[in-house]
Amino acid sequence: MQVSHSAPLLWSKHGSDEKSDCARIIVKTKVLRILAFLILVVTQAGQVHAHSLLVKTDPAQNASLDHSPSRVTLTFSEPVNPLSSSVKVLDSGGNRVDDRNVAFSTDRLSMSVGLPNLAKGVYTVSWAVVSGVDGHPTSGTYPFGVQEVVPPPPSTPTNVQPSIVSLIPEALARWTFYVGQTVLVGGPFFYLLVLMPWLRRRATAPNPLPPSQSPNLASETTTRVLTVTLLGALVASVGAGGLILSQTIAGQPTSIDVFLFSTQIGLIGTSRLFLAAASAVLLLVALRIGKAGTFLTLLLIPGFGILLTSSLSGHNAAVPTLTFVSILADWFHLLGVSVWIGGLINLTLLVPILHKLGLVHQGLARLVPRFSRLAIPSVGIIAISGLYSALFQVGSFSALFGTEYGQTLIVKMGLTVVLVVFGALNQLVWYPRIARALKIVGNTADVLVNLSRRLSRSVRIESILAFGLILIVGLLTALPPAYQVSLTQNRPALQATSLSETSRNVRVDLSIYPLRVGTNSFAITLTNTTDGQSLTHVIQVNLKFTYQDSPLPSSNTSINQSSTGEQYLAQGGFLNQPGNWVIQVQVRQTTGFDTFAKFNLNLQAYPGIDSAKVWEVPYTDPKSIIGYQALVDGSGNVWFSAPFPGVLWKFVPGSNSYTRFSPPDASSSPGPIAFDSNGKLWYADQTSGSISYFNTVNSMFSNNFPLPGSGGSPGGITVDSNGTIWVTDSAKSRVLAFNQTSETWISKFNLKTPTNSSDLGPIAADQRGNIWFVGDSVPPPNAPQTGHGGGGIGKIEMLNVMSRTILNFVPTSPNSTFLTGIAIGSNGDVWFAEHGSNRLGKITPPYSNSSIVQISLDSINPNAFPWGLTIDQRGNLWFTEHIGNKVAFYDTAKDQFQEWPIPTPQSDSKFIALDQFGNAWFAEGSTPTVSNLGVLALQPSAIGLVTSGPDYYYQFATLGAIVAMGVGTVVFFIRHRRQSKELAAPVVKTQQKKVR
Repeated sequence: MQVSHSAPLLWSKHGSDEKSDCARIIVKTKVLRILAFLILVVTQAGQVHAHSLLVKTDPAQNASLDHSPSRVTLTFSEPVNPLSSSVKVLDSGGNRVDDRNVAFSTDRLSMSVGLPNLAKGVYTVSWAVVSGVDGHPTSGTYPFGVQEVVPPPPSTPTNVQPSIVSLIPEALARWTFYVGQTVLVGGPFFYLLVLMPWLRRRATAPNPLPPSQSPNLASETTTRVLTVTLLGALVASVGAGGLILSQTIAGQPTSIDVFLFSTQIGLIGTSRLFLAAASAVLLLVALRIGKAGTFLTLLLIPGFGILLTSSLSGHNAAVPTLTFVSILADWFHLLGVSVWIGGLINLTLLVPILHKLGLVHQGLARLVPRFSRLAIPSVGIIAISGLYSALFQVGSFSALFGTEYGQTLIVKMGLTVVLVVFGALNQLVWYPRIARALKIVGNTADVLVNLSRRLSRSVRIESILAFGLILIVGLLTALPPAYQVSLTQNRPALQATSLSETSRNVRVDLSIYPLRVGTNSFAITLTNTTDGQSLTHVIQVNLKFTYQDSPLPSSNTSINQSSTGEQYLAQGGFLNQPGNWVIQVQVRQTTGFDTFAKFNLNLQAYPGIDSAKVWEVPYTDPKSIIGYQALVDGSGNVWFSAPFPGVLWKFVPGSNSYTRFSPPDASSSPGPIAFDSNGKLWYADQTSGSISYFNTVNSMFSNNFPLPGSGGSPGGITVDSNGTIWVTDSAKSRVLAFNQTSETWISKFNLKTPTNSSDLGPIAADQRGNIWFVGDSVPPPNAPQTGHGGGGIGKIEMLNVMSRTILNFVPTSPNSTFLTGIAIGSNGDVWFAEHGSNRLGKITPPYSNSSIVQISLDSINPNAFPWGLTIDQRGNLWFTEHIGNKVAFYDTAKDQFQEWPIPTPQSDSKFIALDQFGNAWFAEGSTPTVSNLGVLALQPSAIGLVTSGPDYYYQFATLGAIVAMGVGTVVFFIRHRRQSKELAAPVVKTQQKKVR
C-alpha cells in the first residue's frame, strides 16, 4: 500500500492550479534575486577583520607636537559604516574644534577630519564607529598635545569594547535568529533524509498498519515537521528583525533607508529578513496544499541563503587571507549545526506523535539510526570547520584563555562535547537495546517501554542543551575575535614603562613613554605612604639624567608645579644615547627634607633586534606578481608597486589587510615610487615612459605624464622638499624635473649626464637641495659582464640645482659595477649599493673634494649582492641582499653587520623601507600568483604579528585536531553503518535471552 505525502494537511486546496503556479514562480524569482545579491557579496568579500578596532592614529596617541596638525586620521582593522561613524576633536574645555567634515578612504578602513591652526594645548580625539561587516560598535578616545606635554598613556586598550552584559540584547536577538535558522534549515533535511524514507518503507512493508492508521502516521508526522519548520521560519524572522533593530540603535545612522538598502550590513539584514519571510510563505503553502517533499526541497534555496547571510556578517567574513574559503567553512559549519540540532529538535517533537499512535518503540528504533547516519558527518563537519575558524579567530593559547571570546569559546566547546556524549549514549546504548528488545520480546514488553522512555528523555535533554549551545553562539558572535583583542591589548607602542621607588615616606612612580633613544615623555606621581594620598607641599621636582657608559655631561630639567593636579610632566631628548642611564628624581618640599629616588635604565638602541626575524604576509593576484619597491606613509601603512601585473598595493599593519589599486591604463607597470607631502604616491611607469601619481586621500589616479621627447624610460623617481618631482631617464641618460602644480616638465632641467651614463636608476634629494642618482657608464663593445653588472663602470652623480651642473663620482679602487640603491643620511653622508661588486659605498661632505669609501661584503656574505638600502635616524644602514636572500643591518659606528634570512628562497627582494617602530619592509619579487610582503620585525606585535612560541603550538594542535576529527568521523560513521546492519538483520532465537 502506498502512502501519499501529497494529501492536504491542514486546509483544503482552493484556487486554480494556474494561480498556484504563478505564486510559485513569483516566490522563486524573489529567491533567485536575493541569492544573486548574496553571491555578489561573497565574490566581493574584502580582506578585513571582525569588529572595527582602532589600529593606527595620526597624530599618534599622546604625541606632543611642535605645531598644529592639519588633520586627524584614524585607521581601523575593518571597514567602518560611514553613516554611523564619527570622529571629534575637543579642546581641554570640551569644545569641538575640528571642521566637522569627516572623510572616509575608499576602502573605508580610515576616516579623518580636518583641523584649523590649533593653539597651544592638549586635545582629545573622540571616535565612535560601527563595523561595516557585522554591525558591531566600538569607540574610544586618546589625547595629543600642541606645544604641550601629554601624560604617558595608561596600559589600557584604546578601544572601548562593549561588556558582555551590554551585549545581552544583541546576543538574544542573534540567539532567536540562530534558533529559527537552525530549525528552518534542519527541518527539510530531517524530513527528506530521515522521516520520509521510514514512511515509504512502512508503506511497502509486508505487514503494514491497518488502513485507518496508515494515513494518520504520514499526515500527522509530516504536519508536525512542517509546523515546527514554519515556527522556525517565524522565529528567524523575529530574530532578523531584532538584529536590524539592534544594529540600527547601535549605529544611529542619519538615514534608516540608506542604512538598510545602501550598506553591506543593511542589505545583508534585509535579505535575511526577506528570506525568512519567504520561507514562512512556502511552508504555509505547503501546509495548505500538501506536497511536503516538493516544498521542503524548494525551502533549501532560501534556507541556504539565510545561512549565507550569517556567514557574510560573521567573523569568518573578516579573515585577512583566503576570505572565500573562510566564508565557505563558516557556511558548512552553520549547515552542520542546522542538520544536527535542527534534526534533533524535530526528532524530539516527533516523539509525542509516535506515542499517540503507539509506534514509539518501532519509530525510535528506526528513526534514531537514520538520524545518526545524518548527525555523525554533521558533527564531523562542525568540528573540522570550527577548528579551522579557530585558527584565525583565536590564534594562540594565551588568546584562548585570556580573552572573553576565548573563554566563551571554551564553554561552547565543553557544551558541544556534552551534546556529543548524549548523542553517543543514544546511538551506542539505548538504540541497540531497543532494537534487540523488539526482536526478542516484541512490541509490548515492559522492558521495551522503559528503554524507550530513557531514550526519549535523553533526546529531550540533548535538545535543551542544544538551545543553550545556540545561546552561547549568539554571544560569541557578538564578541570581537580573541586574536584581535589580544593584539590591541598587547601593542607595546601604546604603553608607557613604569618604575617605582620609595624613599622615606614618599613613593615616587616614574612613567616613561615610549622609552626610546630620543625624545621621551616623563610623568612623576608622588604618594605619601603613611596615608596613601598624593604628596602635598611640593615646591619643585627636579630630574637629572646621567649617562653611565661614557663621561657625558648630565642633563637636568625642573618642574615647578603639578601639570595635571597629580602628575608632574616633562618632555625632552634627555635619553639621547643607547646604553645605561641613571635618572635621579629630587622632590623639594616646604616641610621636611628633600626626597631622592634613583632609577637605573638600560636603553636599547634597537629594542627587539636580538629576537627579530623576517615575517612574510602573503597576498594573491590572478596574474603573475613581481613586487618591486615598498614605502611607508605617515600613518604607518605600507605601499608597494608591482610592475607586473601593473598595480599598486596598500597594506595596513595591525589589521594585516591588503587593498589593490589598478591604474586606469591596463598596460601600466608601476615601478619606482615616491611620496610627496600631500599624500600623493608618484610612480614611474617604465613601460609607457611616463610618470603618474595615485592620490591616497581620495584613491584617484592621475593622467599619465610622458617623459619629454620619445623613447624615454624612467629609472628612478623622488620628490624634493619643494615638492618638485625628479626623474632619471635610463634610456636617454638625462635628469628631468616635473612641476606638480602646473603638471608640466621644467624645461631647464632636461639635463644630459656629462658621462653619458647608461641605465640611470634610483634617485634621491639631500637636505641642501642637491639631487643624487646612480648609473653605469656605457660598457665598451664586447666588454665581458662582471659580477652581476652589465660590464660598465658604476657612477654616482650629483646635480647642483642652483648651478644646474652635474658632479660625477667614480669609484676607482676597485671599480664598482651595477649600482642599484642610494640613500642620504641626515648628516649628508651619501650611501649607495654596488650590486655588481658586492659592496657598499659612501661619500661624505664636502662633496667637491670627497673620496669614496667602499666596504666589501665578501667577508660577511660573498653572495650577498646588495640592492636597495635605507638609513635610520642614527645613521645606520638597512639593506636587502638580493642574491643572498637576506635582510642586513650595518652599524656604521661599530662597523658591525647583522643578517636575517628571508624564508622564501630566491625571493628577488630589492628595495627596503623603515616604519616608525624600526621594522624594515620590502616587497618580494616574481612568483606565479601568490607573493609576500616581507618585514624584518623588531616590534612585531606593534604591527599585528604573532610572536610567542605557544602560538605555533596552538596552530599545530589545532591542525592535529582537524585531522583527528576527520579520521574519527569516518571511522565512527563506518562503525555505525556496520552496527545498524547487524541490528536490522533477523535474529534466530536459539534460547531466551534476558534483556535489561
